[in-house]
Amino acid sequence: MHLKVLHVVPTYWPAVRYGGPIYSVHGLCAALVANGVNVSVFTTSVDGKTNSDVDHGKVYLKDGVKIFYFESKFLRRIYFSTALKQALNEQINQFDIVHLHSIFLYPTNIAARIAAKNKVPYVVSPRGMLEKSLIRNKSKFVKMAWLKMIERKTLEQADLIHLTSARELKELAKFNYGFPKTVLIPNGIDSDLICDNTDSVHFPIFQILFIGRINWKKQINKLIESLLYLDFPVRLIIAGNDEEQYQVYLEEQIDKLKIRESDYIKIDFVGAKHGDQKKELFERSDVMVLPSLSENFGNTVIESMAAGCPVIVTPEVGASEVVEQSQAGLITNGTPQDIAEKLSYLKKNPEQANRMAINGIAEVKQNYLWSNIADTMNTAYRGLLA
Repeated sequence: MHLKVLHVVPTYWPAVRYGGPIYSVHGLCAALVANGVNVSVFTTSVDGKTNSDVDHGKVYLKDGVKIFYFESKFLRRIYFSTALKQALNEQINQFDIVHLHSIFLYPTNIAARIAAKNKVPYVVSPRGMLEKSLIRNKSKFVKMAWLKMIERKTLEQADLIHLTSARELKELAKFNYGFPKTVLIPNGIDSDLICDNTDSVHFPIFQILFIGRINWKKQINKLIESLLYLDFPVRLIIAGNDEEQYQVYLEEQIDKLKIRESDYIKIDFVGAKHGDQKKELFERSDVMVLPSLSENFGNTVIESMAAGCPVIVTPEVGASEVVEQSQAGLITNGTPQDIAEKLSYLKKNPEQANRMAINGIAEVKQNYLWSNIADTMNTAYRGLLA
């Protein structure tokens, strides 16, 4: 029997400004289709202050995934959509399972209520949004009230909670809710991102890469400060969307530290990169650094490993466990001094850096291709129905 699974997510391709979840949710959906699952996606057309260039009510196909976009006319911060609610009420019984991605937002909340009412099993993937420290740092009272009055019910009535890392599972346990069964299935990557040549062309000077959304949680400011502690020339590439205008703060920091006056440090903001441009950044960099305060997984870590680029990450990055176990990079405590120490080690130990690159590629090939991830998720779905 071919399963029919409905994925409900607040935003979807091509709204790539929202970062990793856009790629990981579509990667999973496309791989499930290849695995024999009939996959549909209900989402909104919200793309920043405007809408994606799509027609509402029309079905789109991308990699075999059927995508339906619904308009959010107001309360766009929570992706409110009466059209989405109506479609869920009319069509939810056509599906065997509903898979919800994210919490604190209207589409996943209303889908949970309607699925429960119609006795359709549903899975929740919090996508890193269930973390007490982040809730305290941003919109604490609003989110705690939402959790207590609305989202706790979404989570406790779910048939399965899907998590992408052991760290996310640990954070979930801090809430002491009556959670259902959980399953740990990481994000994956496409096989065409893998580079088997670890002798890639590098820049003449040591090139450091940060890639991801540019915001306070990523601690890019500490990476920038770490460059002052290095005793060799470096170039730092910062690639990503800047939805919160955080780059202005980083530019001010660069001026304050007088980095622009240095002959040994060069910093370039290059904007968001996708596809081949993104892959080229990984392949031409000596190291990718992700010093985040919190990442439920960290897709760019696996992408970097696949491209043969060693990584430096904080323990708060979910994929740090992968890095440590596979010896594909180094773990930093996130202080500028320690980041600099780890960068210096890679610069001054090229053989070790090359070994990390080889280890990373091998680990991704064995455990993080979407084809394998989809097979595991399909098994989890069928377990619910059984």
